[in-house]
Amino acid sequence: MTEPDRAWHELLTGILLREGVGAAVFGTLLGLLLGLALPVGEWAGLGWGAPVVLGAALLPRRLVTLWTLRPLLRGVHDRSETFFLSWFGPIGVSALFYATPTERHTGNHDVFVHTTLAITLSVLVHGLSTAPLSAWLQHREPEREQEEESPA
Repeated sequence: MTEPDRAWHELLTGILLREGVGAAVFGTLLGLLLGLALPVGEWAGLGWGAPVVLGAALLPRRLVTLWTLRPLLRGVHDRSETFFLSWFGPIGVSALFYATPTERHTGNHDVFVHTTLAITLSVLVHGLSTAPLSAWLQHREPEREQEEESPA
């Protein structure tokens, strides 16, 4: 087995063991169905304004919450861990679950268009930043251990 194949195998096995086969199958099917239903043409018609506004809303939403709660988290997480935790709050299935009945109730298709754009931006931004930020946090691990061991 090649190295990339081994990495995919380990990733999928980890998901199946951690989440269970049902959750993995459900997530895969939901992702596939959402991918088929993405209104890419309608996104293009929105221009650059919608992605910019949604991106601006996406970036600070968890940062503000967790840094506001930082005084309560000091004993549990240091600053780098708080940053890491506050960054990763992707918009996903729950947004779709709220948007679907909202669209049905209001008859406003823009709800689906904007929600799927927010989900897609979130998946892209968080997906592309996972590896670099995980590596940064892992690099900080020795520094954190040294800070914990040294007397105050």
